[in-house]
Amino acid sequence: MKPMNQSTFIDFPKCPEGQFVARLVGIFDMGTQRQEFQGAVKMMPKVYLQFEVYAEDEKGDAVTDDEGKPFLVGIEFTASMSAKSNLLPFINKWRGKPLEDADFPFDFSRMLGQYGLMSVAHKEGKEGKVFAIINGIVPVPRQMAKDSEGKSLLPPGLVTPEFFDLDDQDWAHAQDIFDRRLWEKMKGRIQASPEYQARVGGGAKPASSGHLPASEYSDDDIPF
Repeated sequence: MKPMNQSTFIDFPKCPEGQFVARLVGIFDMGTQRQEFQGAVKMMPKVYLQFEVYAEDEKGDAVTDDEGKPFLVGIEFTASMSAKSNLLPFINKWRGKPLEDADFPFDFSRMLGQYGLMSVAHKEGKEGKVFAIINGIVPVPRQMAKDSEGKSLLPPGLVTPEFFDLDDQDWAHAQDIFDRRLWEKMKGRIQASPEYQARVGGGAKPASSGHLPASEYSDDDIPF
């Protein structure tokens, strides 16, 4: 048997499998990332969505991490809203209604702090490590979201929703989110992107991603 690192024996708490109420607490612009698939290498813009998940056991009791906080689970997408993308159908299913032409260019920040009913599954990765992954998200059913008097039944949330945007005109604000909210592996990936290098290196500012305000909806059952 070959020697094993100590980390092999550490099994950190992970979000359990199931369907739980979740809230979007982080949108992290990853810039352009190297992507390899079946031997082909592409440079693709990426975005990471981070959710606070209010997991429960079969008795309805809260299941939390080792600090007594809701689990944080995320999902990475190519930052594309084309018909063939994975991000667009994810958002449409979450809304429970397809986005319309008037909603584009899409303002990602309108999703921050919004709730959904999320399906969480476990997936085995490298070296047998098991991760919690997001299988999908749909609107929270009205009977779970509000009582008979229209008052919210949703958990208040713990993490302040924030958007790390490489196009942020206030770079000090963006850097503060970067330092506080991102973990080392994610920081390294973003720091390697040409967009980040342009910001910290004093180069030309990257082209704007076109985050424009979208129209408002009057339907209370649509989360955003």
